[in-house]
Amino acid sequence: MREAATLVVVGPERPTTRPVRWTRESPPGGGPVPALADGLAAAAGGAAEYIVLLAADLPFLDPPAVRELVAAVAADPDTDTDVAVYVDASGRDQMLASAFRRSALIRSLGSVAEPAGTRLAAVFAGLSVRRVPDSRGVTADCDTWDSIAAARRLLAPSADTGEDGRHGRHS
Repeated sequence: MREAATLVVVGPERPTTRPVRWTRESPPGGGPVPALADGLAAAAGGAAEYIVLLAADLPFLDPPAVRELVAAVAADPDTDTDVAVYVDASGRDQMLASAFRRSALIRSLGSVAEPAGTRLAAVFAGLSVRRVPDSRGVTADCDTWDSIAAARRLLAPSADTGEDGRHGRHS
C-alpha cells in the first residue's frame, strides 16, 4: 500500500518532521466536522480514493494501524462499505481513527447543513460502516495530563533494552 500522497493537518502550524499541508477549520475551534470538511478541501487536488481521519490525541496510531483501516474499507470493492472505524476496548467507535471512501465522505459532508458544532456522528449517519476491533490498543487517547504522562512513560525507551514499553520498538 502506498504512503499518503497528501498529508493535511488541520490546526495551528507547528514544526513537523515531514512536509504537510496546513489548514484551519472555519470557524477555529468549530469542532471535528468543520475540521474534516476543511481538511478534505485542502486535499482536493489529490486523487486519493481513500481519506483517513486521525486525531492528534491518539499517540499510538502507527502506519500499520492506518494500513489496517484503509484495507478494511477497501477490502471488497464490490461492497458498499463507505468507512472503516476502529472500535476501542470498551466497544465504542473511535470515529477519529477512521478511513473513508472519498466519494462517500464528500456525499456525507454535503448533507451537513451547518458543520460548526455538528457532532461527528452526523457524518457517519447513513454511511455503511465497517467496524475494526482495536486489538493493539492504538486508539488509546490522551485527553488529560495524566493520560499524556502515562503515554510518555510507555513510549520512553528503556535504558536497558532501548525498546519502548508499548510496541517493543527500538528508538
